[in-house]
Amino acid sequence: MRWPRSIVTATLLLFAAGCTADPADAAGGSGDTGDSADASSTAGGGSGAEGGATSSASGAGSDTDPAADATTAADSAADTGADTDGGTDSETGADSDTDTDTGGPDEPYEFGPGVFVRGADGVNSNPGTMDEPLRTIQAGVQAAMERGLSAVYIAEGTYEANHEDGEAIELTEAIDLVGGFSAEAWPNRDPDQYVTRVVDLSGGVGLTSRDFPHYPLRIDLAEGSPIIEGLTLEAAPAGFAAAVSITAGTPRLVDTVLLGNPEAEESFAASIRYADPTIEDSIIDAVGAQSVAFTVYCQSGDPTLLRNTVESGDGDDDSAVLYQGCGGVMASNLIRSADHQFGTSQAIGLAAFSGPVLVGNTIVKAGTSNGTASFIRFFHPTTLEAIGNNFVHTGDGQSWCLYAAPQPSDDVVDDPVSLTHNNFACTALYRRWQFEAQTIGTITELHALVDGASDNVQVDAGVVDPVTDLHLRDDGTAPCEVVVGGLDLSALAGSIDLDGVGRSDPWSIGAYELDGACL
Repeated sequence: MRWPRSIVTATLLLFAAGCTADPADAAGGSGDTGDSADASSTAGGGSGAEGGATSSASGAGSDTDPAADATTAADSAADTGADTDGGTDSETGADSDTDTDTGGPDEPYEFGPGVFVRGADGVNSNPGTMDEPLRTIQAGVQAAMERGLSAVYIAEGTYEANHEDGEAIELTEAIDLVGGFSAEAWPNRDPDQYVTRVVDLSGGVGLTSRDFPHYPLRIDLAEGSPIIEGLTLEAAPAGFAAAVSITAGTPRLVDTVLLGNPEAEESFAASIRYADPTIEDSIIDAVGAQSVAFTVYCQSGDPTLLRNTVESGDGDDDSAVLYQGCGGVMASNLIRSADHQFGTSQAIGLAAFSGPVLVGNTIVKAGTSNGTASFIRFFHPTTLEAIGNNFVHTGDGQSWCLYAAPQPSDDVVDDPVSLTHNNFACTALYRRWQFEAQTIGTITELHALVDGASDNVQVDAGVVDPVTDLHLRDDGTAPCEVVVGGLDLSALAGSIDLDGVGRSDPWSIGAYELDGACL
């Protein structure tokens, strides 16, 4: 069950007031108010379904070279330091053990009932066992469906999909897709070393749009919460292209690498429509585009983004996160907007009734140019329920931490309901719209003019390097307002930071925890 937005807000407000309470008690209810359907649960374990997935693919697609580009893909999958042994608790967002053994570099993987795929020497007429694996992921999904199995295990290599030719992977039932296995010995698993790469070769001839992009993998679920883990998914080099398209259900993407494509007209790493996925401990990068690059693009749904590194692409119009009619939670992520010498970019753009909870994130510009950037940009009608424990650093240039963008008929754009315990290290703090544009330049003004604002600071970033290393300095020179200035928001964000380090109360502000001396 996902907590309804009113409960989340009440929880954050109680924390800000120095209270500790169960979220249900905070809202004066029993926990499940009926506003949140069980279908939007983010399951904390493996697949809950027996049976597999139907696939529109014919089993075509091949492993052109099991080692090809593995090194490059592994470099792209730089270690975020996230703790993938834990997961997200379905009710609180706190880390917990899962039903799926993720294994590790030094320990064998324990397999459940499933189908095995190895592109290097598999054959699609094989039974799909360890000794006689299938060749393509599409064939593996189809076999799992027919045999009532719950997982497809995929060895390292480069696997081709082609949405344009009807050869993309279509996951329509709760089957786990687990990659990162050695092609030489199945029990050995390390997604960084044994890269399982899935690329879409669509050439842009087929009809696509922002709503219906090309993709190598589409997830469209009526029920169940399968885990997609240890895969590197890459968008097509043309048209409107996404690394993954999620159009229904509550899948869980863990330790994945989602990459857009700079040759696409519009590039998305994750495209979400009418779905409530959880994406955690992953690298999400739009890479770039000829015109538009939205790294996480959501149209209706309540996604959970937890402990990810999210990089915006470099297009004429780009956002690391763009929500239209979406809620959910963004917690403990590093979110970087593009570094434009000219033009504009935004780290998080929210429109059309979007109102996610933003807690414990580090939100920065990727470079030092003087281009215009707004880091949390929201349009009426949007209700931002809660912004807490975030570190927002804009660097140089004309950059706003918060930017209210009215529509032509708007008199007022609503302020965030709760805006507390953030470090706004920005050249400009808040461009507000209350019948006309208002500039709020100091924390004192922010607290005086915005009802829900309290306990925010505007101090030195306190990081090792504002461009290359966003960890808090551990030499005792990071400001105490940041190191011990946050709230314990484990009920919303889990209890570990982006590096997998346990949080301690009081939390550090931002995605990285520091237990040490401060100034």
